[in-house]
Amino acid sequence: MELYAAQNFCSDITCISDTSGTTDELTQRLYKSFKGATYCSKTSTEGVCKYTLVKGYKPVNNGYGETIYSDSFNAPFIVSASGAAYQTRQYNACPRAVEHNITDENGNYVLDENKKPVTETKIDDVCAIIYFDANGVNKGPNQFGADVFQVRILSSSNKLSPHLYLSDLLYSEKFTYTPHSVNDSKK
Repeated sequence: MELYAAQNFCSDITCISDTSGTTDELTQRLYKSFKGATYCSKTSTEGVCKYTLVKGYKPVNNGYGETIYSDSFNAPFIVSASGAAYQTRQYNACPRAVEHNITDENGNYVLDENKKPVTETKIDDVCAIIYFDANGVNKGPNQFGADVFQVRILSSSNKLSPHLYLSDLLYSEKFTYTPHSVNDSKK
């Protein structure tokens, strides 16, 4: 990211994000900074470009008693020469209103009388997210806090911000995750 900023004469790394652009455009911009990398488009889905589901850093229950995946690693993304994978998400507004499922104190979705997750709307100042899987999508555990991390570009501070489990690793040198399995019937 620092190489991208330097090559594009940016004053700081946040110039990577552009809310008028798309996720694919952001991924393409970063890809140009990687030597020997593979660009995984939406049509390349084999080998290092395989679509991969990602587990949460702790079990997430969907309210029906099933532990579920919390996210996915899908195209477009970049696989570096070392095998690490990088996925971006560019949002078209920053800050923006985002609807979230409400969870209880144990992380389980709160359900309404019709057994649907109860939601709330919050203001989010994340302009873009850069996910990375340190050992690649074809090696486990593919879990946030273990081998998958994220850096966020925030509008409020105009800088990069390591997310929860990455901050723990960077500042206290501890991995923050709970090993668990998920209900694979919902893949």
